Amino acid sequence: MEQLAEIFTNTLSPYREVQIKAEELLEKYSEEEGFFPSLLEFCLIENYQLGIRQASSIYFKHGIKELWTQKGSISEQDRKIILENIFITLTKTPKLIQSQLGEAFYHLVLHNFPKRMKNTFEQTLEYAQSKNPEECYAGLFALRKICLKYEMAISLDRKIYIPILEQSFPILLDMCEQFVEAEKELHNEIKFKNYNQNNLQEEYEEKQNQRKILIMLIKTIFKIFLSAIKMLFPKFLMVTDVFKRWIILFCTLLIKNFDFENEKEEEEEEEEEEEEIHKLIVSCKKWSMQIILRFFEKFNSPQLVKKKFKNFADIFLNNFSKELIDILLNILEIRSKKNKYVSERVLQLIIATLHTCLFFSKTYLLMKPKIELILIDTIFPILCTNSKDQELLEEDPHEFIRIEFMGDEATFLPKIAAQNFLLDLCTARAKGNLEGFIQYLGQIFEEYSNTPNDVDLILKKDGAMKALGILAPKLKTLPDFFEDLELILKNYILPEFNSKYWFLKARACWLFGNYANLPFQEEDIKLLALKNVVDCLIYNIDQNQNNNNNEEEKEDEITQQQYIVIKLFAAISLKPLVLTIDNIAKIIDPVITDVIKDLILLISQIGVPEIVSTAHTLIERFGNKIDKYAEELCETFCNSFVTSLENEKEGIISNNLLLQETVVHVADQSLQTIVTLIDALQNEKGILFKLQRIVLPILLQTINEGNHDFLESLLEIAISLTYYSKKINPDFLKIIVNLHEAYTNYAPDSISSITMVLDNLITQCPTFVIENENGKYLELIIDLAKFAISDLRTPVEEIIEACQLLESVIQNLNGLIDPIIPLLLEIVLNRIDTEEKYNSIIIACYGLIGNLLLYNPLITVNYLEENKISDQIFENYYSLIVNKKFKSFHNKKVSILGLSSLFLITKNDLSEGLLKLLPSMFNCILLLIDMSSEQKFQREQLQKKKKLLLDKNENSEQDYVNENDLNQEFELKELSRELNDNEDGINNEDISRLKTLLNKIHVAGGDVLETPLEYQDSEEDEDEVEDEDEEFGNNNNKNNVKLLQQYNSESSDSYDGSEDNFDYDSENEEYVDEKIDFTCPIDSIEEIEFFINNCKKNIELMQYIEKNLEQDTIDAWETLLSQQKQEN
Repeated sequence: MEQLAEIFTNTLSPYREVQIKAEELLEKYSEEEGFFPSLLEFCLIENYQLGIRQASSIYFKHGIKELWTQKGSISEQDRKIILENIFITLTKTPKLIQSQLGEAFYHLVLHNFPKRMKNTFEQTLEYAQSKNPEECYAGLFALRKICLKYEMAISLDRKIYIPILEQSFPILLDMCEQFVEAEKELHNEIKFKNYNQNNLQEEYEEKQNQRKILIMLIKTIFKIFLSAIKMLFPKFLMVTDVFKRWIILFCTLLIKNFDFENEKEEEEEEEEEEEEIHKLIVSCKKWSMQIILRFFEKFNSPQLVKKKFKNFADIFLNNFSKELIDILLNILEIRSKKNKYVSERVLQLIIATLHTCLFFSKTYLLMKPKIELILIDTIFPILCTNSKDQELLEEDPHEFIRIEFMGDEATFLPKIAAQNFLLDLCTARAKGNLEGFIQYLGQIFEEYSNTPNDVDLILKKDGAMKALGILAPKLKTLPDFFEDLELILKNYILPEFNSKYWFLKARACWLFGNYANLPFQEEDIKLLALKNVVDCLIYNIDQNQNNNNNEEEKEDEITQQQYIVIKLFAAISLKPLVLTIDNIAKIIDPVITDVIKDLILLISQIGVPEIVSTAHTLIERFGNKIDKYAEELCETFCNSFVTSLENEKEGIISNNLLLQETVVHVADQSLQTIVTLIDALQNEKGILFKLQRIVLPILLQTINEGNHDFLESLLEIAISLTYYSKKINPDFLKIIVNLHEAYTNYAPDSISSITMVLDNLITQCPTFVIENENGKYLELIIDLAKFAISDLRTPVEEIIEACQLLESVIQNLNGLIDPIIPLLLEIVLNRIDTEEKYNSIIIACYGLIGNLLLYNPLITVNYLEENKISDQIFENYYSLIVNKKFKSFHNKKVSILGLSSLFLITKNDLSEGLLKLLPSMFNCILLLIDMSSEQKFQREQLQKKKKLLLDKNENSEQDYVNENDLNQEFELKELSRELNDNEDGINNEDISRLKTLLNKIHVAGGDVLETPLEYQDSEEDEDEVEDEDEEFGNNNNKNNVKLLQQYNSESSDSYDGSEDNFDYDSENEEYVDEKIDFTCPIDSIEEIEFFINNCKKNIELMQYIEKNLEQDTIDAWETLLSQQKQEN
């Protein structure tokens, strides 16, 4: 233990060399038996400093996460000790250590509960009921981790989860009621007793500490409750009396510190003393509101819920919804009229809950009398720019922009919830709301015109402009509003381009972008707006400030941080204006260079996707005017990157962490800007060829230096250049050497991007790869793949990537790599020998064998024959096909083409054993054709459907992202997922490869709104369990059935599939990496025609095979010939 203490002390050393030595020792000891149990024991020893014990718990957590699922990395004895002691250790450690061990405990629960942790649940429940507060908290904490495992429970998991909830929830309910009552008594006692005397201070602190513990326990129970109802709703909670008791608890905490009758404010001093408790109460409110929101999402409409929930939904709607809505409305009223504090998260959840009530008549009628309160006193003020926004912009402009524009990351903000509420209220409940609200906005515009210097009216006008932009999707569909909208834009919005307030100037840009496709009677208004937007974008603040010598005017000038936001709004609005105005040349042409430079600078500084979309639009429309600047722009950002690297080295030498962080950010932005430029110029092949020369030096130098921080961005540049360029500079192949070194030395986790670059090079310039450097580049590519495939520590997804790289080599270098076919077979067969169970690696390896058979069947078969393994390989191939283990369409096609190539070999060149297997191979091909035909048809239908949706998106002129846009985008994502699901799903590690497609699908627009709430419970039925081995579609035609029956009853001359060389691992199905837009050289080969032609060419072999075929197979063959003849 002393040695461990010394090592962990050294990990906290300020000297990096001492840290490295300690980390190396830990890495060494982690391989020894007993190491991880020792870490657990070390966490319990109170004699050592807390920081050292915490470091031990962190190392234990990471070790468990990384090594637990790897066989042999932790001995079975150590695993047993850890599982037996993790919970007890968790209960006896301080909270700092407990939080780290909790993560490890959760990971162990994921992979071992309940089979290997049989008593854990009983232990957690026992501790949860302890009178000792620390033990009680530890028990609840652990119980929450167990519930988290089943939070998104599928049907099979629910059989385990429901008994856990049934046993624990009655206990938790009683405990929670006791805790709430006890906390209330303590609070009243503290409130009414004078603790100002010194001798009572200790008693005061003790009671406050008791309150903290009670509130933490209540919060943990609320978390457990939310986990329980995320995807299901247990029957025992549908008992009205039980449900009512829970509702009372949630409401009690929700209204805590809100005195609905007494307006007396608490003393400031008292608020400071209770600040920590106040934060805990706010956290409880947040969990209460999440639970209440979930109730409304599930039971708001009895007509839409599943039959088993219908009765309870009626009870909830009639007995509980009114009380809950009244409480929420009262909280909003007290917040707005009495200025009571409501946290942003709780406010967002309240608005989101009321949002769900809009769509159902009963709940809408309950809140309708106070709609004006909600709109005018709550929603509208949230939309206005406030002092907090301005402070954030001044202190951290990047954070302000992230919140303002990155909708996915800002969905928990009240501002986003308010936008959604307003739009859906005026869309779904427009009658009686829309017209009145527009009149209210008109009054604000008029009042501001009369008194433009009134601070309150300035902020109100900003909110009115924001609201008008949010309502654009609805208002643009109502011709009755067109004339009024044009007048508002002309008289009240256009003048704000000259405003001295940055938020009004920015909002003017944004509004004209939102209403760009509104049919204006005066087209000059749009032209004037376009000119102002362009001026805002290319405005040079430094130059203008230098030219202004008036000190008073300087004070009123817009700051640089504020102008970044204005430029951002201008850049986003430029695209819709350009797309909807015809005669823009006279405005854009003179300044196109400045516009493009500013756009790219904004992208490098901020990277908001909508600006990229604007840049693409301008480059496409004015490509002939900016292409001459492309090289200059690319070179500028390459130089910026190199300069940043030099500055980073200076920061490391001087130990200036702030400098290091800043220059790394600038360097990465420079690389991302180059990617954007390449993407925008993807159709300018000549320019891209020139850009290869510019970026190659930084690619080679930085990859060679092993700078892992920028590797992915550098690879992204290489991928884009090699993909879009149809001509590759021979010097660019030098990158192959660097990529090989990067993968083998420091970046094995980047194999996906590395193989994409190599695949592009092989595809675009196959002869260069072979001929340059006497074939050295090809050797390096093969060696990289061999390194990945042969190493047993390589993750499955990386092995698949390597196999796909070899497939690219085989298909693209057709007829050019005969000498290395034996090497490729050796790599594949050696890996197959290491696998004891059928898994996705086996499928990938047999896919390569299929490719090699297609490349040259004679060389491939001769190698197998020479090594006396041909019978075994083809028997296994047969087994995989008959057991339907080739799930992806691509793998089926490769197998059909590869096995069909066997029929190009003459009978005399085949061994007797292989000849006996050929009838089975013939049957396999027919089966594969049969299985893939329906899959191919469904695939084509889905691709057609996706194309229609894509066309619809491309033709859309709307820039504000409303609910319909989001639903459409979601549908496209679902289609992309569905297309991959047809290939039996997509691995989690492969999701990043879909981003390119989804980015193309994305609809660019203004403020991105939160994804609409679900109004109908999408929970799958508990009794429905999807069959993991179910093939795509229902492939049950008669030919398929006959063939399968035949395979199980063939004579001994053909392999019958009854004995497999692999145990089938049902938990490790085929890793499918087939992309929707994936193309390869074999796409041009029609597999059925290829099979038939090969058979017709080899008459002697076919005569032999037909003698050994069953009548059903012969019928299937003749049917195939007949169908092919009809199609031709």
